[in-house]
Amino acid sequence: MHEAGLVVSQTGYSGGTCLTRQPEGIKLLDVYDAVSHDEVFGLPPQEPSQDCDVGVKITSVLGDLQKEVENTVKDKLASYTLQDVIDEILGKTNEG
Repeated sequence: MHEAGLVVSQTGYSGGTCLTRQPEGIKLLDVYDAVSHDEVFGLPPQEPSQDCDVGVKITSVLGDLQKEVENTVKDKLASYTLQDVIDEILGKTNEG
């Protein structure tokens, strides 16, 4: 998250990690992009056998599905901020 510019860290006795922006200015998509590897699920590391009826198409089918799921996840995360999560946590804590 440091490389994405979302946090800064300081070492030492009074060190720690702080956000670089207010929570309402950080979309959950920003956090996801900073920590994800752009794969909702892993595809086979080796190319499947082209002699297999499933193997011929599986990488293409799963790749298309992965892109669709990834876009859906990103669209949803873009609609929430870190402040939304904080508010939800505090609301549930106060209800409790």
